[in-house]
Parts: sequence; structure tokens; C-alpha cells
Amino acid sequence: MFAKVFQQILDSSVATDYLVRLVFEDFLKLSDSDGIVDITPDAISRRTNVPLEIVLSGISELEGPDKTSRTPDNEGRRIIRLDAHRDWGWRIVNFHKYRQSATKEMLRMSEAERKSEWRRRKGFAPKHPSPTPPTLGKSTEEEAEQSRTSPGHVPDKPTAKSGFKKKQLEDIWEAYPLKKSKPDGLKAIGRALEKKSFDELLALTKQFATARNGDTAFCPNPSTWFNQERYNDDPETWKTANAVGKPIVRTNGNF
Repeated sequence: MFAKVFQQILDSSVATDYLVRLVFEDFLKLSDSDGIVDITPDAISRRTNVPLEIVLSGISELEGPDKTSRTPDNEGRRIIRLDAHRDWGWRIVNFHKYRQSATKEMLRMSEAERKSEWRRRKGFAPKHPSPTPPTLGKSTEEEAEQSRTSPGHVPDKPTAKSGFKKKQLEDIWEAYPLKKSKPDGLKAIGRALEKKSFDELLALTKQFATARNGDTAFCPNPSTWFNQERYNDDPETWKTANAVGKPIVRTNGNF
């Protein structure tokens, strides 16, 4: 997971104390696609290598009201507790508003790159010279098409190794307690398998599922859990009382 941090944060009240700003920026990095940070302060401290007392102090400030906030929703609080019955797990207020702003910025950058590529193809911005000159009279596309249609061309076929890797991905997917956004989840599992062996990752996933005990309330999406390497978290943070969680009311607040 990633989050765009705007320069505006340096001019906001959260920047009054740089340690509070540090904790808030770590919250942005640890959140899932819905702005949820469903881990304990101990886990945050361990994963960010920030002393626990600084994490706790920052959380206290971020949970408190802020009269100087640009957005008065939720009294200017930056984070809100997910459940009243536990002292950990938060939702970042106004997360979606700034996520949408980040998406627009990414689209703007993508459009700029597209126009730059168009100009390059039209000859306005020549590409760096290639060490091998192209075949006279033929474009790269024509050469590629000729190669694909030549008698000796053999199309790519799935290999036994790729089939085995797909089965590993599916096995770990089936072990995860929440089945949501499978394409993203499988990609995240594939990246996790570059850091953990199949047997180890499958065992940790099953251990997490056992700890959830069938409770999928506030359970991270598979892509979030694997991308953020939550399989490295303390298993004690995975346990749940299997209580029915209160639904999260997703409203726009202050970021």
C-alpha cells in the first residue's frame, strides 16, 4: 500500500510537533485502501522502529480535537477509533478525500507521460540513439509482426514451473480468511513469495486464519495483509474474540 503525502501537511497543525507528524505519516503508510490501520501500538512501534512512547503520544494527539483544523468534521480529529470496546485500531479521517486528490495527481502525471511519448514518436523529442540501428525501411512494429508470423516462431506457452507457482498462489489464497479482490490478492501473494518460502508463508497464513476464528470483521483485505508484510507481525495481534464488530461509517473528515 502507498499514500501520497502532500506538502500541505507541513503547513497544518499536525506539523506543530514533528513527532506527531511522523506518527501520522506512518499511519498513512500502514493503512489499507480504506484508510484503516487495524493494528496495535506495539505492532506500529515494531514495524516503524519508532519508540512505543512516541507512538502512544502521537496517537493521543491525533485522536484529540483540533480547533485549528481546516475541516471541522469530527472536531478536527485525524484518526478515530474503530471500536469503543478496544484501545487499538483506527480509521484515518478524511482519507478518501485526499486519496482521490492523489489519484487525480497520478492521472495528471500519466497524461503528461502519454503526451511526452506521443511527441517522441512524432519526432519532436528524439529518443536516445539505439546501439543497433533499425532495419532500413521497416518500423519496430513491422519487424515484431514479421517475427510473430514467421514459420519458425513458437508462441509462449505455460510451463510446468508457472503452473506450480499458480497452484501455490491459489493454496495460500484459499488459506486466507477473507476472500476479497482476488486478482490484487494473488499479486500480493506473489510478491510475498519473493520474501518468504511457500511452506512458511502458507503456515503463517493458516495461523492468521486460525487466530481470526472465522471473524472477518475489520479483517484486512488479502492484498493489504500480504503487501504490508503483516505475516511478520506478532501473532498475538491477530487474535480476536470473534465478536460481531460494529459497521464502520465511512464519512469524510479531516486528514
